[in-house]
This record gives sequence, structure tokens and C-alpha cells, in this order.
Amino acid sequence: MKDYLKSGYIIDGVRMDATPQAMIQSAGGRAVCPEGEFEPIVDETIDPSPSPGDFRESKALEYLALMQGCPRKFPLTHPGEYSKACIARALIDTLWQKGHFRLEDLAIATAWKWDMETVGNAAAFYYSVEAVSDYLDSLGVRLRECGFAQAKSCSLSAKASLEDSPEEEEDYDDEQLGREEYPLRRIPKLSVRRKCSPVSTGGLQDWIIFVPFDTCDFRLGGSLLSQVAGTPGGVAPQILDPDYFMDCFEVVRELVEDGIVTAGVTVGDGGILNALCKMMDSTGIEIDLGGMVHSYGESNRLRLLFGEVPGVLLEIRDSDYDYIDAEFLLQDVAYYPLGHPGGGSVRLSDSAPGITGILQSLMDDASEGED
Repeated sequence: MKDYLKSGYIIDGVRMDATPQAMIQSAGGRAVCPEGEFEPIVDETIDPSPSPGDFRESKALEYLALMQGCPRKFPLTHPGEYSKACIARALIDTLWQKGHFRLEDLAIATAWKWDMETVGNAAAFYYSVEAVSDYLDSLGVRLRECGFAQAKSCSLSAKASLEDSPEEEEDYDDEQLGREEYPLRRIPKLSVRRKCSPVSTGGLQDWIIFVPFDTCDFRLGGSLLSQVAGTPGGVAPQILDPDYFMDCFEVVRELVEDGIVTAGVTVGDGGILNALCKMMDSTGIEIDLGGMVHSYGESNRLRLLFGEVPGVLLEIRDSDYDYIDAEFLLQDVAYYPLGHPGGGSVRLSDSAPGITGILQSLMDDASEGED
């Protein structure tokens, strides 16, 4: 008898060290129970294409339009990388909520829905569970609960909440979240309400900055761009720096709690440009990638715009710029100013002549159906 959680796995002729259930239980901080005897799952890896594919700057508008409302498919050729990115985004999503908490106060709930009938899918499931378990362990975050069900397609969902609050978090108001007793008791609190807006407040002197939560390079393998463009994209971003993630989380959370961040969004599927189109829908922005091009030594601006390195977009007041500069410097966290709100559309500066001005009509499409 086979059991996709309790069975051992033989992938590419090699017996894996642990079952998915053992890895899940270990990530949840519970003792690993005896597994019993189950027929092993034998499968093989689907190797990603080494080719980066044919992405064209002239088609950037077309790519972005295809992303709007597009159901995200799990990239089976990049199961580990994408699974880590899902966990990172779930944790980052808590940054925008009211409350007082740290990364260590959070726990993750995951759910895998998986098609196990196709060759390569069982191996991808195994590597996904392995990546989630390893990444959570390195972050010091517990996997509180996990769901698995067979389905006609493959997907992974993740949600972060307080470690000690299995029920829905309370809707605390600002008075209840006062700081005076918090340093003494340090009782974590997480509200269902946001501390800052998900869309730009529109101050023409404000700054929009990008903070990547990992030190990896921008790559397009496994990205939403590769999905909608129908081209492989090559390798995916290699998320390998949990210590850096923790530093980023700490400094950004402090800025949000202190009211320095006036608007903020998580960078996820579709990368920076897709997130900007939602955040700057009513105000627009002229994007300057000069700082990122210089820092990453990356001449391919499509990678910077669409690569799915976990991170955040923050809007801050011009008067707070020196303060956040000092805070990021203190924590040795990199950030990149992208420009100021205004102009009514999202467009690229002259430093990216190949796709300047092509995003004007996208804003009308991106805003449809938004609250």
C-alpha cells in the first residue's frame, strides 16, 4: 500500500532519507512517530531547461497584461525554490498588520493539493515538503499545521499567524496595542486590520523603495513571467539566506509599527513590476532601476522587473528618508529607491529605453476588479 505522506521515496534511483510526514512532524516540533510499512514511491525529477528562454523587452506590456487575473501554476521544475518563496511571502504578509510581534512569534499553516499521477509530480511534492521544512527550521518558525489532498493540479498555499493563536487573530485597536506595557510583558498581538495602506497615498515628494528579503540574484525560472510567456526562464532565484530575511523582517516591521511606512505591499508572483502596478494604480510612478542595475550588475532589466525575489515595496515620506537610511544601514540591509508617486501611470525612466512608456494602458486593466 502506498501513502504519499508516510511512504519512503526513491527519486532518480536514490532512496530519500526521510518521509514527507517525518519532515512535516519535525518542522512542527513534534516527535516523529514510527512510520510502519508502506510501499515506496518511485519517481524521477523533472529537470528544468538550462535555457533562459526568449524574453523580449518589447513584449513587456503583453506579459503584464497576461498576468492580470492569471491563475498561478506551481512550477514543477522548481519545486524547492518556489516553495521557499511561498513561505517567505506568507511571513512578509504579516508585516502590514497592526500589532506587536516578532518573526519568532509566528507559525505557518500549509496545504498541498497535488496531482500524483503524472511522472515527476511525486518527486516535486517531496522536494517541496523538504524545502518548506528546511527553510522554516532555518528561520526558527514552526509549521503549525499541514494539509494534503490529491487533486487534478498541483498547488501550495501558506498562511502565517501567531504561534499561540490557533484561532483567528483579534481585531485590536491602537489603544489596546499601546507600547507602555508591551516591553514588560511582551505579549504578541496581531490584528486582522492593516497598519498601512496597500496603495500609494500619493505624496509627490514621497519615496517608493524596494527591499529584497534575500541576497540571491534575480532570475526568471519558475516565475509567473515564464508561465505566461510559455518559455522556461532557466534557473530560479536561489533563496539561501534566512539570516538576512530575519534582519529585513525586523527592521521593516519596526518601521511599520512606528508609522514610518505610509503604504506597503509584498512582492510576490510577477515580481516588482506586477506589485508596483497594483500599489501605484491611482498615482503612477516613473521607475528608476539605476541603483539595482549597479548593485546587481544586471543588464537584463526584465529580470529585475519580473524576477520573484521575496521582498517589499514601501512608501515613505521624504522627511523620513534619512531616518530609514540609517535604520537599514544599522541592520546592514539593502534597499533601492525606485522613484516618487505621480504622473498617472507606471513607466520606466530613460535608463531603460527599451520599454519606456509601454505600461500606460496596463494601469486601466490592472485596476479592473480591484477594491
